[in-house]
Amino acid sequence: MISNAKLREEMEALGPWHQKLKLREGIYTQSSQEQDKTGETVHIVDPLHGFNFATRAIFPDGLQGRSFLDCACNCGGYSFVAKDSGAGKVYGFDAREHWVRQARFIAEHRSADSSDIRFEVRTLDDLGKIDENFDVTWFSGIFYHLPDPVASLKLAADRTREVLFLNTACVSLDDGEPEIPELVFRPEGIEQLMSGVDGISWLPSGPEVLKKILKWIGFAEVKTYLWMQDTSVTGVQSSLRMGRIAVAAAREPGMLANVQDLQKPNAALRSRSQDSTSETKPKQLDAAAQTQPPTQGPKRPLRWEDDLSSNALDTAPFELISPVSEWRDDEFVSVYSNRGPGEIRDLPAIELAKRDTAPLPIARDREGYCGENHEWYWLSGLRDYHLTQKVFDRHGAKVRRLLDIGCASGRVTRHFAFQSDIPEIWGSDINHRHIRFMNTYMPPHVRAVAMPCLPHYPVEDNYFDAITAFSVFTHIDVFETGFLAEIRRALKPGGLAYLTISDESHWNVLRGTLDDVGPNLAKRIASYDSDFESKLEQPLSFENRYYNHTDIGPYRGVIFTPRDHIYAVWSRFFTIEEIIPFGHAQQAVVVLRK
Repeated sequence: MISNAKLREEMEALGPWHQKLKLREGIYTQSSQEQDKTGETVHIVDPLHGFNFATRAIFPDGLQGRSFLDCACNCGGYSFVAKDSGAGKVYGFDAREHWVRQARFIAEHRSADSSDIRFEVRTLDDLGKIDENFDVTWFSGIFYHLPDPVASLKLAADRTREVLFLNTACVSLDDGEPEIPELVFRPEGIEQLMSGVDGISWLPSGPEVLKKILKWIGFAEVKTYLWMQDTSVTGVQSSLRMGRIAVAAAREPGMLANVQDLQKPNAALRSRSQDSTSETKPKQLDAAAQTQPPTQGPKRPLRWEDDLSSNALDTAPFELISPVSEWRDDEFVSVYSNRGPGEIRDLPAIELAKRDTAPLPIARDREGYCGENHEWYWLSGLRDYHLTQKVFDRHGAKVRRLLDIGCASGRVTRHFAFQSDIPEIWGSDINHRHIRFMNTYMPPHVRAVAMPCLPHYPVEDNYFDAITAFSVFTHIDVFETGFLAEIRRALKPGGLAYLTISDESHWNVLRGTLDDVGPNLAKRIASYDSDFESKLEQPLSFENRYYNHTDIGPYRGVIFTPRDHIYAVWSRFFTIEEIIPFGHAQQAVVVLRK
């Protein structure tokens, strides 16, 4: 490993840099040389911010092993951020050797994982010679530099299995001016590091032309998540000004369900300097706009129901994994190798699997649980069911009616349905697609109800013998006492509630994970709260328990609950039977009795 001084010396020689990336603690890509040989300033941007803004609504738990193609990769900023977000194979290419030298330097010297990442000097035309496909493609800052952008985009799209992200400069429309879908020609230089290499620039008129192109290429769903206009120039026709636009395109309908589709620009761009000539000539769009989202506050969802629930109007068909009852015994790899959840290794898992005749949902229809490991998904639900039943037995609960709040697509609920003799099982969730899956594939004695994120359940008083909620109170940032009161109303006298929380134990575990390789909960929170690391050093308290991991909608909160709060507030509604540390992975289980 070279010294920090030598690292800085080599980094200086490779300048100028366009993307800010961490190499080691306290060392980021930069140099005193900020201009290319033409005198054009190369501004620094943060790829992490742009990547998270684009991807978190689609991949809230990171890329989870997906392969990643980075077209016009520059110094590889998005490639490295994708790897840190859990990507598997990563391939980046750029037409300029300057950028590829930087990318290879970062891959060699950064402290984080750079395995299975490669960079090459190539043009998009060369992409047709590569016999590889990728799950996710990043097509940023290149569309408008290409002599034939549609054909080049199709080359990248043809190698994309799931989602393509396209970020490009565009024509800037006047207020109220309708978009006429077209590509507008503009000449450009070829010597500047931030220009293309062909001397031709095609600017899309806005989202409509990009959506038409991407749907013609074969994407089922396209949404505009960023659209900014250039307001720095007046007295110049709109076709000579530039804005910025970014769209996500998915192969399968429903993948973009949580992405807001902008219908008009949601922010303004201003150039870095406003000199005396800015009123009479167009100014080059600030390069930082390639990655920066609007600086104004987050927008509310376009539909009122998306404030309170998700996937309200979803009708997309389900992709299914065959029922575990149909699996061959040797397909239970974790069971046979004794690597399943430790709490259920003594259970006859394969025998229990024969009872479960419902298909499994694919990863994106199960809140990302267990990635593509379908066996572990089924086993994790069996574990939580088994631990819940042990608590019910320990506290003498005779359960004939059960409600599972936040049931998702039935990870735990299915086991109550197939493994127990409980005759009436209810599930509720704010995700309408999950509820449709449950009512389509679960047995008839399971009743799944789509509910808003408000404390009300449509049953009479004193109805359920037991109510469970896995990873629900970890997201309730308002109406906590309302939910407690509603659970109390719906429980029979003597009924049990089995609720999981993030308490001091989970808080303390997070302290050591901010520097871990790959995505995790602590890093997600820290991306929204710059003081989170210092707060983690303090004891968990009521004052520092509320955090976010997304901007809008009913699933934005990451909530920690101190035990003092449980005893001071929750005890006003229930008798606290026990608190089980790490009873649900890193979460604790609170057992309450009405």
